[in-house]
Amino acid sequence: MSTPSIATKVLNHPVLGDVQGVLLEDGKIDQFRGIPYAAISARWTDPVIQEGKLSTDLFDATQFGPACPQGAGAQRADVNFVGDIPVVERNIEENENNCLNLVITRPSQLPPDTKLPVMVCNAWPQYDLVKFVRHSLDHGNPIIGVSINYRVGIFGFLASAQAGLRGNYGLKDQACAFRWIQQNIGEFGGDPGSITAFGESAGGIVPMVQHWSATLDEDFLPGLRAADLTITNTWCKSILTGDMAHDGTILRSRYLDRMDAKEVTIAACNDILGSDLTQKVRTAYLLDTDKAATGMLLLASELRFYAPVLAAGKGFGLPHDVKVRQYHMDQVSSPVPGFIPGKILTSRAPQTNPLPGGLRGFASHALDIAYLLGNFEPWLAREDVELGKRFAEAVLEFAYDGKRDNDDVIAVGPEHKLQILSAEQYDAKYRDGRGKLLAEIGWKKCLTLGERLQGFPYPEFADILKVEHPVRGDDTRSWGPPYAPRLDGADSAIPAGESAYYLSVNRNKKSLALSFKEKQGADILRELAKKVDVVVENYLPGSLKKYGLDYETLRKLNPKLIYASITGYGQFGPYSDRAGYDVMVEAEMGLMHITGPRDGPPVKVGCAVTDLTTGMYATTSILASLLERNRSNLGQHLDICLSDCQVATLSNMAQSVLITKERDSGRWGTAHPSVVPYRAFKSSDGDILFGGGNDRLFAILAKGLGRPEWAADDRFATNSARVKHRDVLEKWIEDVTRTKTTQEWLDIFDGTGLPYAKVNDLMDTTQHRHVRARNMIVEIDHPSCGPMELINSPVKYSRSQPTIRSAPPLLGQHTDEVLREELGLNDADIASLRQGGVVR
Repeated sequence: MSTPSIATKVLNHPVLGDVQGVLLEDGKIDQFRGIPYAAISARWTDPVIQEGKLSTDLFDATQFGPACPQGAGAQRADVNFVGDIPVVERNIEENENNCLNLVITRPSQLPPDTKLPVMVCNAWPQYDLVKFVRHSLDHGNPIIGVSINYRVGIFGFLASAQAGLRGNYGLKDQACAFRWIQQNIGEFGGDPGSITAFGESAGGIVPMVQHWSATLDEDFLPGLRAADLTITNTWCKSILTGDMAHDGTILRSRYLDRMDAKEVTIAACNDILGSDLTQKVRTAYLLDTDKAATGMLLLASELRFYAPVLAAGKGFGLPHDVKVRQYHMDQVSSPVPGFIPGKILTSRAPQTNPLPGGLRGFASHALDIAYLLGNFEPWLAREDVELGKRFAEAVLEFAYDGKRDNDDVIAVGPEHKLQILSAEQYDAKYRDGRGKLLAEIGWKKCLTLGERLQGFPYPEFADILKVEHPVRGDDTRSWGPPYAPRLDGADSAIPAGESAYYLSVNRNKKSLALSFKEKQGADILRELAKKVDVVVENYLPGSLKKYGLDYETLRKLNPKLIYASITGYGQFGPYSDRAGYDVMVEAEMGLMHITGPRDGPPVKVGCAVTDLTTGMYATTSILASLLERNRSNLGQHLDICLSDCQVATLSNMAQSVLITKERDSGRWGTAHPSVVPYRAFKSSDGDILFGGGNDRLFAILAKGLGRPEWAADDRFATNSARVKHRDVLEKWIEDVTRTKTTQEWLDIFDGTGLPYAKVNDLMDTTQHRHVRARNMIVEIDHPSCGPMELINSPVKYSRSQPTIRSAPPLLGQHTDEVLREELGLNDADIASLRQGGVVR
């Protein structure tokens, strides 16, 4: 039996070469299949964008390309979320080396200069766009449709530091695909400046939020670069994203089928949200009633799907100029008697699945895409087909001109209705106001809670908002040189670049550039204070009272607030009104007096040690206060000052004075006042430090120096004798050490058990093989300065590990994000604040 011939179409692309596609829908639609947009060199490697001609001859784009591996039958199973319906048989070869391909579907016979809006479907290629593009043509709003293949499952998202896997390969594939589309879609008749991303399930979520991969081992996060942790959409002018009520049925096995699901839910809420918000969740989701099973289904669905859609509608995680259109399909349902999660019957006329199969009449995970693309019309009733067409027309209207407000929502169903509502109207009418509660919880906590309920060990990190002056920013931004030069010409308070000082202490923070001298700015900070756990400030005592930002004012707004005041000399005492800097406190509080060479002047420590130790004391006191708050349910004011912390770190030196009631013995350089030998000695090319802390170690030192008889000399046999004869012994030791290089001495004492060390400069320290082996230097990608190395967190945990998740922020980098996500301000509100100089 011969294979039916297929009409073909050849496109002469100036970059890709001649590309042969197929003609469909009676010649009205062209489709170009299996076009490679990227290649991978091996499994779990980053994609490399395809450039230049696809073939030296004619490229055959009449056949669908290989699918990305994800397990036997998995793609067909995904379609079966809709129903037990036949799928068009295609090349379903799974080939991970050639699976990064896409399909372009467009109206035929386009004039040469046509620039149509482009809609990119992030779902499986089984969701063919032919009917959708044909409907766009018939409706008078023609589009170019693109569907992409990208790696999924372990091939796309596995990460492991031990295996050297950085993860997020599937997201990088998508970013690569969108870049390819921007570069090449013009000659297909598409407008590269008008790209709308849409998709079903994960395909609809990933273009809009930042992700990181699941981890295979606990040593995952320290090995990641910031570029691997977060991938932010910069490719689309608009995003269509939506959800369906009761879509949580797909979460059965991880959550809803558990016998202790209710207890797990309440415990997770208390842990992540606190008691007040937990009580609101219990009420809104009926957790304390006989409808708790329905409530948990709602909660699972809305955390997983509704909350991300609402967050995208508020611009969370997206560039400012990306338009977002929401849709929601009403599938409101209630459990049948003898509730089995996943088998949901409706309590009113909803938009349930009309397709044949096990999900007919129930909530269906993929019903939205089935209606939108029109691929299953033979199995739909007339009213279902008409609803799908109205849905598509509303989507096309948005993609075509994007003139509707961001808050507009396409409400699909119930009773085969389609309405255009505001997000607030939809939430009140169909979700009983639960979206408002999710916004109060905050999008990140919604994500964390959703992951926790599904059993994922989702990493929880504190959001640190750095409030800076909107013009000059943090003072340390100007504490240079050196500066890391800007590569992108970004507008900044310091055109020279980012100072090394600023970069050293500001990773994992968000910059909110705001003037609280303006009433609106102070109002914003008070609103934020209602939501945060901790406020840290370093103004002179009483300075913030006139702005209404002092502890007494803020604790009335948030009784659980931990308020840490860090000053030079504290909130009370004779010096409390003095400004305090590290070097002044080092001098005033004794550290400088005991630092420096024995016969030389006092000197400051090489780094701002008082600032750093005060920061560590502040951290431990804040953590202790948070633990205490778990018992008292109250916050408190922490009075932390450099002078107190400096006195505390004098440790045994100050304690000796308190014991003897005598003045200290002054400066000892690198030596120890009570232990000899315990200092640095000159070698022929540098310095080496020996620690002969007891008689046994001194004997090892003497032997290594070639003077074993010293260990038996009465002047040196005991530590007290060595202290008494310090001057003689230390001179004799240095006379010997000057005869060899530092490396020669290191080789001699290697493995002897003697404490010793080369005195390294900072270049040697940062390149030290032990420092590198301990992952103390990591590379990050700075948004303006490009790749750079920073010092990592020093503590290694057995089960988790803090790491540098984000580069030190640009001035005001997160202003819009914070105002939108935390306070619900819209673009017009933010523009007004910026115009008034309140924010940057």
